[in-house]
Amino acid sequence: MSHTFADGPAVVVDDHDGAPEAQTIGVVQTQIRIAGIVGGTVLACVAIGWIFGLSVLVFATGSMAPTMPAGTAAIVERIDASTVKIGDVVTVPRPGQTLPVTHRVVSVSTVDGDTSARSLVLRGDANDANDREPYVVEQVERVLVAVPGAGRVIGVAQSPFGVGLAAAVVVMGLLWSFWPAQRRNGTDAEAGADDADAPMASDE
Repeated sequence: MSHTFADGPAVVVDDHDGAPEAQTIGVVQTQIRIAGIVGGTVLACVAIGWIFGLSVLVFATGSMAPTMPAGTAAIVERIDASTVKIGDVVTVPRPGQTLPVTHRVVSVSTVDGDTSARSLVLRGDANDANDREPYVVEQVERVLVAVPGAGRVIGVAQSPFGVGLAAAVVVMGLLWSFWPAQRRNGTDAEAGADDADAPMASDE
């Protein structure tokens, strides 16, 4: 872009100087802000879980496919068995097994001599038949929200490393969001001083 000054020849000014650098800074700033939002969301989810007694369950098998395939992460709440309804997806312990089972409730029955217990018949959505035996329980963990494919992310987020990393990303995002504004203010001030010392352009 050319400017003609009253007391000198034409001066060519490259308006694109620093453009690649500015674009790079803008991309990095956007990425860090996005990471900060994600990290803040993770921290918020962990805090909500601690406050309201919720926990995260990761599906290891595909017995609840297609709605909840293997790798699905679900938020669950512990409730009394007396409040369980047909159609709920619940997690209950399996007698003689280390890992619990998470299936859909197809039948609920009372238990003689124990008003707080219920006998639950469960079935996986991908299974053709009910589980072999009913589960007699006093409490269960009921699925509130399930997100397919989020199991790995949630697993890392719940670990001490994940929580620490999320906190670090939030801090970095906050620092980065303030730093460019201060830098721009300083650059604008310097540009204004330079313009004041520059010769005036001719209107002729």
